[in-house]
Amino acid sequence: MRPSTRLVAVLAALAASLAFTAAPAQAAPTTDFYADSGDRCVYGAAKGTFDWNPPTASILPAVYATGSLIDRPTLRELSVCGNDLMYTVVTFSAYARAVLVDTEAVKADNGTAGINVLLSGRAGVIDTVIVQVCRHSTVPTFAPVDYCGARVAYVRPGIKV
Repeated sequence: MRPSTRLVAVLAALAASLAFTAAPAQAAPTTDFYADSGDRCVYGAAKGTFDWNPPTASILPAVYATGSLIDRPTLRELSVCGNDLMYTVVTFSAYARAVLVDTEAVKADNGTAGINVLLSGRAGVIDTVIVQVCRHSTVPTFAPVDYCGARVAYVRPGIKV
C-alpha cells in the first residue's frame, strides 16, 4: 500500500470510529423566569431566561440569567399609577443542595435595566435559583415603606429537590 493510500485509509477509519462513538450534542437546558413586586400597579417586574449550563472560563458550575428589570413608571409608559418615589431591585439567590452559594442583584429606577448575571456554584451544582423583586424608597422616612413580591423558585431541569 502506498503511503498516501495508507494515510487516506487511516483517516477514513478514524472518521468512521468518531461518527459511531461521538455523543450527540445536547442543547443546554434553559428556563424562563418571571417575578414581580406583588403590588396592584406591578411597579417592579423581572423576566428573562436561565441558562443552567453556560460556557464559562471557570471550572465552577454556574447559571447565567439574562433578561430585563422594569421599574414603573417609565418615561415611555403612561400609567394610572404615578411615581411612588421608589426603585426596584431583583435578587437572584442560587442554592446547591439547600445551601446558599451565590447572590446577585440588579437595580432599576423609573426605567428598564438589563439583567446579565452569572451565578457561581462554589459548593456544587446549582439546583435552585430563587428570584425576588423588592421595592425600596428613594427618600428617607421614619416608617419602613419597603416591600417585596413573592419569592419564586426555579429548579434546574431534570433535578428533583
